[in-house]
Amino acid sequence: MEIDQILDNIFCMPDPSRLALKNCITEVSFPKGQVLIKANRIEKHIYFLKKE
Repeated sequence: MEIDQILDNIFCMPDPSRLALKNCITEVSFPKGQVLIKANRIEKHIYFLKKE
């Protein structure tokens, strides 16, 4: 699934807004089982999970 499809599943937005958001997104990979967020902690990142 591509980032455009992921974003559309969350919220449909105008093209300029989508482009601005996509410019802030970086695709990263983590090993299976990696902890991305922890309880009682303010996170600095948001993650969109992409199923391969």
